[in-house]
Amino acid sequence: MAYDFDKIKSFSRLPGRDGRGYDVGVFAQPIVDLNDPDKKHYEILSRFEISFDDPDATERIFHQLEQSNEIINHDIDMLRRAHVVLSFLEKKLPINKLPYLSVNLSPKTLSSQTFTVALQAILRDDPAVGAHLVAEITERFDFDDPARAAHNMKNLHDAHIEISQDDVPEGVCAGLKYETTRQFISTIKMLEGGELILSSIIGKSFDPNDYNRVLEKIETEEMAVSALKNGFHRGQGWHFGRPVEIDVIINQLFIENGVEILS
Repeated sequence: MAYDFDKIKSFSRLPGRDGRGYDVGVFAQPIVDLNDPDKKHYEILSRFEISFDDPDATERIFHQLEQSNEIINHDIDMLRRAHVVLSFLEKKLPINKLPYLSVNLSPKTLSSQTFTVALQAILRDDPAVGAHLVAEITERFDFDDPARAAHNMKNLHDAHIEISQDDVPEGVCAGLKYETTRQFISTIKMLEGGELILSSIIGKSFDPNDYNRVLEKIETEEMAVSALKNGFHRGQGWHFGRPVEIDVIINQLFIENGVEILS
């Protein structure tokens, strides 16, 4: 399916929810491959307007959305947007120049039949770009339905969509708790400082060297060098770039690849 740039530009906003008092902005922040900085990778983020005045607002609102299960539709919307962006870029760039786009998915989303149906529809639209999507499991909640989550993660895996686990906390990572899902996880994002406290999962030894690792909150060149020396594969933080609207990264990619920028 063909998409135009005006549609992509509209992706910088999500509709506000009645009575909630906020709008949602959609941004992209770079994730850098520490061994191959030329490989383009972005995390697609949603942030709430009031969070500029209240730094805890984003986490609080996400918690509300998860409690009400509204997070499922939010996550699916974000995944669709990332897929549309890749489908748009696929017509403009060589396949080896397509970026990778990470999208946060709640354990509640992965536990839902709604996500199963939505993923099938997304992949029917343009299955070729699936390998450039990354599904990042958030850490806030556990799976409501581990069997359904395992089924959904297998569908992601079969579509060549990389799966990662956000912020590895002590012993309660939703994706890592279950043998049926753990085998699909190829990236682990680390807590600030890179401390991996988790020593075993459901009775089995856990070796962080079995996984790619991403260190967040890198703010200086020295921190980036240290991350690489300490075995991290990818890095994210303001040293590499702050979140920007999605059309900005598209034009950055166009400039780097000699494609006429759009407005």
